[in-house]
Amino acid sequence: MDNNFLKILCSVCVGTDVFKRIVKFSLFRTFRHLILLSILCSFAYILAKSPGMKKDINSMVDYFQKQFGSVVVKKAGIYPEKEPGTPRSLSYNYSQINYFPKKPMHNELGIDDKLNRSGFVWLPNCIVGWVKLDDSNLFVYQALTSLNSHNWFRMISKEEIPTFLKNCSVNDFKSLRFSFFVPMNVPLFGVLTFHPSKNASHYSDTIFYWSAFGVSLRFIITIIFNSIFYSLLFALIYSISSRSALYNLKFKAFLATAIYAGFPGIIIGTIFTIAEIPWLQYQTIYLVSFIIYLIVITQKLRKLGNDKNLLTPKK
Repeated sequence: MDNNFLKILCSVCVGTDVFKRIVKFSLFRTFRHLILLSILCSFAYILAKSPGMKKDINSMVDYFQKQFGSVVVKKAGIYPEKEPGTPRSLSYNYSQINYFPKKPMHNELGIDDKLNRSGFVWLPNCIVGWVKLDDSNLFVYQALTSLNSHNWFRMISKEEIPTFLKNCSVNDFKSLRFSFFVPMNVPLFGVLTFHPSKNASHYSDTIFYWSAFGVSLRFIITIIFNSIFYSLLFALIYSISSRSALYNLKFKAFLATAIYAGFPGIIIGTIFTIAEIPWLQYQTIYLVSFIIYLIVITQKLRKLGNDKNLLTPKK
């Protein structure tokens, strides 16, 4: 059979005849094809989401640019260009920034984790990011670092953030880097190098590239994990049941069959994920499609169970 990935993918999606040959495939070829498909689906997902991502990023950056202006780096710290001596709290799309020109005298930082999912506490000598995990815990991290500072992160309650701030002071304001994670519709995250002469809009493209890479990698891992996990699960069930004698397949052959049986589900799940249909997540769509197609395929292989050639893997 032709080893061309696209031809095999098309054959898997349009009929079951190809599976009498797939059972002879090596696992190396099977995993290679799974990785290729996950990359293609991830690329399609990012391509479809790119306009929305860029719009969200530009809108967010423009909003904070209007409110704060550019970031001004001084010997004593970093300040907003506009009204550097005025504390303020701003929220945008469930993300909050609390700015203080000096450390507050009390422990209340004005973090509204009931309304917002993430945010930043900005002091002249430190910036700390936070992400809400549940009703009582936040994941906090040192967002502003220099070459001579350490990265700190922890899971703490909102009340413990003032104590956490003490460990995140930056003393050297050269070569500053800003790390961020904002769980919007498509999560935004990355690491930026501060350029005092640039305004906030300068960072839009960098934020997009970082976020696109991260979202793409996460989607690839999701596809591969679901495929291998459920394929192994069904292969193990098959190997310890009477079905193994019925279909006359070894464990590796059934595992390869199960992985390829999930290919249509991967494609369908990607399409539904791009469409953002409520209540239909990728895992649900993939699992339903996978089980239905695997039942159809095993019924096909049942008729071929007496073919001893199925026991001989092809390199």
